[in-house]
Amino acid sequence: MEIDPLSPQPKKGWLARLFGGSFSPTVRVIRRSEDLNLLVPAKRAGAVRAAVEQWLAGRGIFTTMTEEDAGEGKVRLKAHLVEADAAKLDVTSDEVQSELEKVLSDSME
Repeated sequence: MEIDPLSPQPKKGWLARLFGGSFSPTVRVIRRSEDLNLLVPAKRAGAVRAAVEQWLAGRGIFTTMTEEDAGEGKVRLKAHLVEADAAKLDVTSDEVQSELEKVLSDSME
């Protein structure tokens, strides 16, 4: 911003002049959530659902999984994790993925 020695007010910049002084920066809030989707055999869906819900509860995440028919004898289990729950679970972590794989394999037996 330039200062004009003849004016008590500072000289407006190009953007301020362009927007008539009404320019203000926009603040955006980003919320993080996670969706957990598992495709399992229909015969084992109940056991897998209970095991995954118990595993999530052990991590402080209390959510109910939903089931939908995926055809060909399979069921899709879904869990939506809100921002607070998503912060507790890093699904990109190798440790978390291996734990979930173990829970799934144990519940399929």
